[in-house]
This record gives sequence, structure tokens and C-alpha cells, in this order.
Amino acid sequence: NTSLLQSALEAVGHGVSRDCVDADAAWLEDAGLVECEALPGILVVKITRRGLDVACGRTVVPGVKRPGPRL
Repeated sequence: NTSLLQSALEAVGHGVSRDCVDADAAWLEDAGLVECEALPGILVVKITRRGLDVACGRTVVPGVKRPGPRL
């Protein structure tokens, strides 16, 4: 959910608001990379097959950084 995503981002030095994380999730949903489900008090985000292809570097989407080389 976006609360956990926000905490994970904070842990690696990217302090952003929940509104920002929610907006990014909505953008990713519009691009077909995730599906969002609003539950009371949280927004659950699930990756799609297309999103997984992008995350693995098999598909390129403008605005989404490609993964780096695996070491």
C-alpha cells in the first residue's frame, strides 16, 4: 500500500508526502503498470504484467527509469 511505499522511500532518503506517492501510483495506473484499489484509509497498489515487464527492463515506458545492470 502507499503507506508502506512512503515508509520505504523515506528509509532510502526520499522523503515525499503521501499525496505525492498516491499521485505517482495514479500515474502508474494510467500507464497500465499497476492497479490501484482504494480501501478505507489506504490505497493498495498491485503491479500488472506490463508493469513487471517494465521493472525487468523488457519494456520501455517514457517517464519510467530503466533498471540498472544486475551485479
